[in-house]
Amino acid sequence: MVMPGKKTFKTVFDEYSVDEQASGWPFVSLAGQAVEENVQTYRRPSFSIGEAHYLFCKGTELWSVFDRTKRRWEAFIAGTPKYVIGQGHTSDQARKNFFDRFHFLFQQIYYNLEWKLNDEQKAIWASMCEIVDIAHYRENMPIEVRKIGKIIAWRDNGIPSRIQWIDNSEDVVPSLDDVTPNLLRLQDGQYFEAITLRHYGTNDLLKILSCDPQDYPELTEQEKEDFLHSIHTSKDLPSCDF
Repeated sequence: MVMPGKKTFKTVFDEYSVDEQASGWPFVSLAGQAVEENVQTYRRPSFSIGEAHYLFCKGTELWSVFDRTKRRWEAFIAGTPKYVIGQGHTSDQARKNFFDRFHFLFQQIYYNLEWKLNDEQKAIWASMCEIVDIAHYRENMPIEVRKIGKIIAWRDNGIPSRIQWIDNSEDVVPSLDDVTPNLLRLQDGQYFEAITLRHYGTNDLLKILSCDPQDYPELTEQEKEDFLHSIHTSKDLPSCDF
């Protein structure tokens, strides 16, 4: 017997039901033993796209279900509003599509937290905070910082080893895999402007994404201070409750 307010879809041997909630977002629950060929479950999934790494909270399950009517797989987080549904001809394609769509929506909302969100976005963000480890995301998401500096030390093989920035801070040059080739073309003492990737919590230098040589004269203390005030820091990042 199907309860009122539920839609039932059959797999080959079993069925799963979709509750129609007042919010308009369906919730999904299995009505029988899941069949591996038709319903696949992934507990506490995690994935990375670019520098962004998402770790879902304990108890979170990503389901991939084959819809016989549409002849395609659909992937979604079980027991939560289905604001993101991945689709594909195979279970893997549906999961990949889910991750891409989730990443796109998360980034749109996360970087608009400092602005006014509409009611729908607020509801989606509240749900995301229940299933995604936001602290893990923030701690592992590098931040981009613009810096001006010069190389002050070189290794025996001629490769740059240390950089001094105009705020008098210093960094060890990362592995060559993590720096732009332009850094290797600089002359001793030549200033350059760089876009760097830094750890959110420790401010450690992770990568040098770009490096543009500059014919800067020796900067005055006032010029250094003016530049430092123009740089965004971790304090400028959006905050959230979780």
